[in-house]
Amino acid sequence: MTEGGVKAGLEQGVRELSKGDGGIARAIQRMRQRSDAQMESSRAKAEEGTRKEVETLRQRWQKASVKRSEERERTVRDFKAAESTVTIDDAIMEDELVSLVVEGPEPTAWQRFVIWLRKLWYRFRSALARFWRWITGNRPAPLATARAGRKRLLLKGIGYESEFGEALFSSPALKREVDERIRARNAGDEGEARVSLYGDEDRYMQAAVEAFEEYIREKRHGLKEGQTAKKRRLEERLRKLTDEERESQRELERRLEELAKAREKELAKLEEEATEAPRKAVEKEVMEYFKRMGYLREGPEGPAYTSRMIDRFAELVYAQEMEALPSRLQARTGQSEALQGTYEKTRMRTVHEISRMDIIESIVSARTMHPHHRHMEDEDLIINHEVSSERSHVILMFDKSSSMEENNRLLAAKKAVLALYKAAKRANPRNIVDLATFDTVVNVTDLNELWASTPSGFTNTGAALKVARQLAGASRADKKLVYLITDGLPEAYTTKEGKSKAGDRKLSLEYALEQAGQLARVRDQRVIVLLLEPEADIYVEAATQIAKRAAGSLIVTDPKHLAGEMLVDYARAEV
Repeated sequence: MTEGGVKAGLEQGVRELSKGDGGIARAIQRMRQRSDAQMESSRAKAEEGTRKEVETLRQRWQKASVKRSEERERTVRDFKAAESTVTIDDAIMEDELVSLVVEGPEPTAWQRFVIWLRKLWYRFRSALARFWRWITGNRPAPLATARAGRKRLLLKGIGYESEFGEALFSSPALKREVDERIRARNAGDEGEARVSLYGDEDRYMQAAVEAFEEYIREKRHGLKEGQTAKKRRLEERLRKLTDEERESQRELERRLEELAKAREKELAKLEEEATEAPRKAVEKEVMEYFKRMGYLREGPEGPAYTSRMIDRFAELVYAQEMEALPSRLQARTGQSEALQGTYEKTRMRTVHEISRMDIIESIVSARTMHPHHRHMEDEDLIINHEVSSERSHVILMFDKSSSMEENNRLLAAKKAVLALYKAAKRANPRNIVDLATFDTVVNVTDLNELWASTPSGFTNTGAALKVARQLAGASRADKKLVYLITDGLPEAYTTKEGKSKAGDRKLSLEYALEQAGQLARVRDQRVIVLLLEPEADIYVEAATQIAKRAAGSLIVTDPKHLAGEMLVDYARAEV
């Protein structure tokens, strides 16, 4: 039996016993009361830890949210400022060259003298140009800018009247910029560029104003483009802040949900531990007790049942099945007639022998075996056993082919074998009981292996009958009883070379009949074939032929009544 099977059975047993009012239930209840107090303390700690974590998470989110709000406000202010045209005008007014025109510093006396000389030169040059045009008859078109307005200029796009002439003649930087633009505008006409630069004052002033207004237009265009790019950046930043806010909100909700789930999971775990811990503690104590009593042993794969445990379980199965039998059969099933013969002192082999306990010898045995332990264990009990002169040899064989898995047939067969095993030992401890399972092959086994067996393979009835013949033929018992439990037709057979083959039902049945005939030749034997839930008449016909050929009998039954049928038949055989 594997560790998983042992633990699963133990857990199931403790779970069932915990529902009653026995010692195990009371022990579990006491441990549960202690664990409830521990669970409440752990629950409070878990709740406090979750609350602090939630509070910390909300504080972090709130701080980040405030920071994003402040950045949003700054971004909105910058965006509104970027939309205002006043900002562009202010930027133009702050330009170095424009500021020289609009609000240049008051010129010094020397600068005024230089300005007067330049104006005088331009006027002389203008007079000379007009005189030349009068001589040549080449009169230019009238200027777009009146002479009276050349000193004070309303600059387009600025909205200020400016002393442009004075600024132009007093600022080398402004004049250099204006002259470069005049040359650039007339790059393809060198003559026109010279006329604009070196002609009369009015023409130069007109070209300078146009060049400076072009400078202002370019400046405004650049500022507008920069403003548009800035607005795009600010809009993108606002969108990003909005997305960050939404994502932050979703992240907060997700984290809060995770914390809630983690809290529920931890509380559920605490609840489970509070419920399961007492039961597991009892399971551990029961397992340790079973080990001390010899019911369990440590195997390579963990705890495993011992023969003693299976024997105890067989006692329970036997007692349960006996309760269902008529009282007249209970009186003789598993019991032998009272003999007037020889008694011998032996250690107790089965529980039913306790009524014949030798108290003095048992106490001495217990004190000798374990002087510091005040209780008597089963192995301490000394029994006055009456020696019977007649022995029986019971051979129990059951089919564990794949079909036996249906309707709990295999489990019923195992319990029936255990019950009959115990009945035979009760009748006479000297009785011999052989156990064997068969599918495609036969396996002579013990109680442990029998209980751990699983369904597989095909039904090789002939091989089972052959092993039964060998066991019965070699026995010196006074009676040989062969019980063969199956649920189907023979499906496999064994060749002369000893190989098992499946699939040919005709050969399988012939092989089974042949072995049944050989078993019939064994002296003092009796064969009982038990057929479980036959699916068709052909199953009954085949089983009838086998039982008849073996000089035995056939019992057709179901898993629920199998053990009872076997005990009743055994009781009749023992009479």
